[in-house]
Amino acid sequence: MHRPARPPHDRTEAKARHLALAACALLVLAIVPHATAAEPVAVAPEYLDASGELKVAPDLIERLDGPRTLSAATTRLVFRFSRAVDDSATAALLDRLAAGSAQVLPHLGLVVADVRLSDLEAELANDVDDVIDYVVPDRPLMITARAGGIYGTLEGPASSSPSPPTVIESHVRITTGASVLAPDATAAGTGVSVAVIDSGVAEHADLLDGQGNSRILLHMDFTGDGDPRLDPLGHGTHVAGLVAGSGSQMAGAGRPSYRGVAPAVSLVDLRVLRADGSGELAGLLAALDWVAAHHAEYGIRVINLSLGTAPHESWETDPLCQAVESLIDLGLTVVASAGNFGRTDDGQKVYGGIVSPGIAPRVITVGAANSLGTDPRSDDILTTYSSRGPTRAYHERDLDGDGTFEESERDYDHLIKPDLLAPGNAIVSTAALDSELALGHPELIRDARYMELSGSSMAAPQVAGVAALLYQRRPDLTPELVRALLMFTAQRINDAGVLEQGAGLLNAAAAGRLADALVASPGTLATGAAATAGFGLDQVRSETIAGESIPWGRRLIYASGWAFADELYRAGFAWQGYGGMASEATILADTDPLAPGFSWPEGLLWADGR
Repeated sequence: MHRPARPPHDRTEAKARHLALAACALLVLAIVPHATAAEPVAVAPEYLDASGELKVAPDLIERLDGPRTLSAATTRLVFRFSRAVDDSATAALLDRLAAGSAQVLPHLGLVVADVRLSDLEAELANDVDDVIDYVVPDRPLMITARAGGIYGTLEGPASSSPSPPTVIESHVRITTGASVLAPDATAAGTGVSVAVIDSGVAEHADLLDGQGNSRILLHMDFTGDGDPRLDPLGHGTHVAGLVAGSGSQMAGAGRPSYRGVAPAVSLVDLRVLRADGSGELAGLLAALDWVAAHHAEYGIRVINLSLGTAPHESWETDPLCQAVESLIDLGLTVVASAGNFGRTDDGQKVYGGIVSPGIAPRVITVGAANSLGTDPRSDDILTTYSSRGPTRAYHERDLDGDGTFEESERDYDHLIKPDLLAPGNAIVSTAALDSELALGHPELIRDARYMELSGSSMAAPQVAGVAALLYQRRPDLTPELVRALLMFTAQRINDAGVLEQGAGLLNAAAAGRLADALVASPGTLATGAAATAGFGLDQVRSETIAGESIPWGRRLIYASGWAFADELYRAGFAWQGYGGMASEATILADTDPLAPGFSWPEGLLWADGR
């Protein structure tokens, strides 16, 4: 499967992207080191395809060009080929490189193989037909709750305030609006499954159904480490509880509740991380390939990824980004944590720290807010550590054929991320009591069976749980619609820019109300058709959450093929010129004007996340 050719730089989407970033471009350029001009970088011709694009990942080139000690040692690599795996040229190349040890991931179009770097160099030198489309090393994974040394970065109160004696609802369900969206916690998420790809999920009383049966449909281990514990680290169990925990172990008047967002949802546990938090890209890709094959069998509609890798290339060539984008094409919503790289050790803001696959445009990328331990949202702020946008990966092509990459030959993605915020500071959820986190850090344990952690890892599963609730309410939703609904209804928080909060703070109650207003099967609408059938989006709307009136952010104009104006429209957008949103017509299918002279108060253009 060959990657598509890059569109020209003057494409309409590029105009939209530049317009969206105009207000903050100078700030970003002043802060992000990669934005400064760089010296031309020489690149060996065998690392380029016929069009001058890299077909070897930058971090693999470093290994190929660096010193080696054991010539017989193999390196695990991930290949994408320009031809089918069973094509004779591809099969012969794999046989020479991997001698039958290759693992094919058929649903992702990828192959994992252990290869000697000297053999790879020889094949690259002779690959005149570009059978190798792109190859990357097996990169390490990182969990996005790890900050401050103990898988959590604490700001403000040490834990969420207990619920009042007469209230048994949890902090995360109240403050996200999930308790308004799905007030009957015993049925919230029934019939929907969420795949938690993490360090494993331990069996816990909060993950049982009303008859005492586990709601974890399946445990699968992609690490091969032989650890008998279901969650040897403890990170995945905490994440799973935020999606699906019932809070049953704390039920009763006067006791705090630690319910998750969707307490009746089912889970599929796919372990890709070991007891020390380590894991590899190949294991994650194998888990995603499994989901592609079995999602219908297990009713999976949502994937939660509270982990990631450092981005080394544009999302258009990053194999992890391409994998999750292919799952979105299958109808699955993918939620990923933004990362915890929003500040330096001395407290300075950092921009451009989003981790992969959160750099992919249709993934719902979630940063961490600080609720300050209160259910009302008026005091909520951005955590200092939550990763900020824009995405800073880039695509390189040797346009002039001089054997070097110059700054002018780099096309930065510059996607506006994160998409949303959710509470991520001092969050209490289910604990795997035999895990390394629980055993090594008893100070994190709350009420004997729960644990307090912080980070964007804790924010993402709350969004995943709300996505599951939306699918329960409207099974006909598409991933693009789920993302658009969540972003349009999010609440803007004070003192945080768009590159810090995206559309704003998750508002499950509003997202549910907008989902209810959709026509049947909105994903099948023709371009330009209205999906909300008279439900006016130009009106100021609000929801009551924790006794406060929370306005819809309405920051969104366009997301993933959906346009917001007086109604929600199925769109294929083009912006005419650079005159700005208030003075330019918005065009559907390049012909039908949606709203000439259309203006959105404090509006921001989003074009597929760019």
